[in-house]
Amino acid sequence: VLDIGCGAGATSLQVARLVAPGGSVTGLDISAALIATCRERAREAGLANIRFVVGDAASADLGGALFDRVVSRFGVMFFDHPYEAFRHLHELSVEDIARTVQINLTGALQLSRLVIPHMLPQRWGHIVNMSSTAGKHGPPFGSVYAATKAGLIAATQSLRVEYRSAGIRATAI
Repeated sequence: VLDIGCGAGATSLQVARLVAPGGSVTGLDISAALIATCRERAREAGLANIRFVVGDAASADLGGALFDRVVSRFGVMFFDHPYEAFRHLHELSVEDIARTVQINLTGALQLSRLVIPHMLPQRWGHIVNMSSTAGKHGPPFGSVYAATKAGLIAATQSLRVEYRSAGIRATAI
């Protein structure tokens, strides 16, 4: 398991416990000070199936390691260009693609579907969806993400038009 932007290592340490004894975890962060803290915490916890690497996720040399899973609890939100961070990932599985669509698009539509019936009798409400500039300008290495965000922008625009007369607003930010 690769933990991108592992910070002080809480998620990496938790995952290392979960995948032990047969699995391993690599925590990656750009902060040498945080990685030093991670290494100390792993030593104190007696975890031998974990290593920490100082580096930028977009260019870090991980020695050709292959990972079954990639996690990033908070790290990716700090990236200036998150797509570059995933440049080194292998092809996505159908399940990975479906999961991205489920989280970024289907989830927002399902939530909208659930709240609209409560907004209609009030003749007021505001649906706010979190999109991305990737939905307007598809970046390299982010085709699935960009597609879901473009879909979310289009769905939000449609909701705005469909429910305007009912006093319901819809915004994609």
